[in-house]
Amino acid sequence: MGDIKEYIDTSLENFKNDIVGGIVDNIKDKMLDGVKWISLAVIESSYAICLTIAMVGLIFYCAGYKKGAKAVTLSIIIFVVLQAIKVVIQ
Repeated sequence: MGDIKEYIDTSLENFKNDIVGGIVDNIKDKMLDGVKWISLAVIESSYAICLTIAMVGLIFYCAGYKKGAKAVTLSIIIFVVLQAIKVVIQ
């Protein structure tokens, strides 16, 4: 009798672990897919955003505001970094 009880207990424990493990893996996969989708959407729109910031910074720099040059440089660097991240994500 003891062997049957142990067998049933281990079988039920394995069954429970398989179900919970499957649910956790599925939730993890869906969350990662969602983060990937949002990240790619932001990266895809980064061209227009970085270009706009660079153009505004260039206008400010031409108008005499020296910190406008930093906006141009940073927006280009951020765009390049985002495109590198895009290659890694895809």
